[in-house]
Amino acid sequence: MNDALVRSTSHGVLLTVNHWLQRLLVIGCWMYLLSAVGVWLLIRWAGDHWWVATVMMFGPRWVWLLPLLVLTPISLICRQRVRTLLPLLLAAAVVVFCTMHFAIPRSGWFSQSSTRFRVLSCNVEGDRGGPAALHRLVWKHQPDAVALQECSHWDDQHLARIFPGDWHVRRAGSLLIATPHQIIETHEHRRPRAPGSETRINGLYCLIDGPLGPVGVCSIHLRTPREGLYTVLDRRIGLAPGRSAAVTEEIEWRRIESEDLSSWLRRIDNPTVVAGDFNMPTESRIYRRYWSHWNNTFNQSGWGFGATKITRVRGIRYGLRIDHILADQKFSATGAWVIDPIGSDHLPLMADVTVRQ
Repeated sequence: MNDALVRSTSHGVLLTVNHWLQRLLVIGCWMYLLSAVGVWLLIRWAGDHWWVATVMMFGPRWVWLLPLLVLTPISLICRQRVRTLLPLLLAAAVVVFCTMHFAIPRSGWFSQSSTRFRVLSCNVEGDRGGPAALHRLVWKHQPDAVALQECSHWDDQHLARIFPGDWHVRRAGSLLIATPHQIIETHEHRRPRAPGSETRINGLYCLIDGPLGPVGVCSIHLRTPREGLYTVLDRRIGLAPGRSAAVTEEIEWRRIESEDLSSWLRRIDNPTVVAGDFNMPTESRIYRRYWSHWNNTFNQSGWGFGATKITRVRGIRYGLRIDHILADQKFSATGAWVIDPIGSDHLPLMADVTVRQ
């Protein structure tokens, strides 16, 4: 009788423990969903405003999927599958489509226009962007305009190895625009001078007489947040909050630059495409304030994550989409792609636009 009582008691204890473990699992799955939503909202509303959210915004996003590796197998073998798998599926969707910004085409599938204007853009990172690889891209994709950044040291001989002899090329500072069509006019824009930095050209504008008529193309390269981020990231302790002022100061100078350049572009009357290294993802508060009124071609007609910058931090490799091709409201994007690498740590981005019907 005592043995039966012990067995009955032990069985009851196991059932109670199992019940509470399953309850904890359900709570953990729903907490993960709430955390995923919180991370997305924090990056979206405080990225490039608060230094912690800014570090998260420029960090690897895929790490927020790692809890699924633990929670999903446990949920599959427990009895509470519906109550656990539902929040896990919702959390995965939030991370993939919101935090990591997986794009699904919203335009271009049913475009009736056969005339398009194709723009190819890439930060070639100086000599790392090989002329042979760029030459292949130009011949393969036949763009109407090529906007390059970080190519200040290229001479005429270097350019002759990339572009056909009848192409028109304009350079200013580290920026370049090349096209097979006639260039009507050219303008330059310089960034506001920050303490301890040069007054660089951050915008090169060319009015091109292309297949859609006169179209303005502006190659831009905005200030990098790298110095501020590297200052606050410490190899020994991870984050150094005491140095966060460097990130905050960098955010303000980047905001001033975007405000100044976007104001300059708004004064241009011609239909315009802006392409280049923005050094910020679309979740950035700076981007949303000064650039969101433009049509982001990849958001409209791209597919996938569209990472254009590959970063390695302490052995962790991840990509972010910080290069963009934007078109004003006169245009509609019919396609956008991240294409073949050329040796730079930035990947080339290409987009087709047509006149909005």
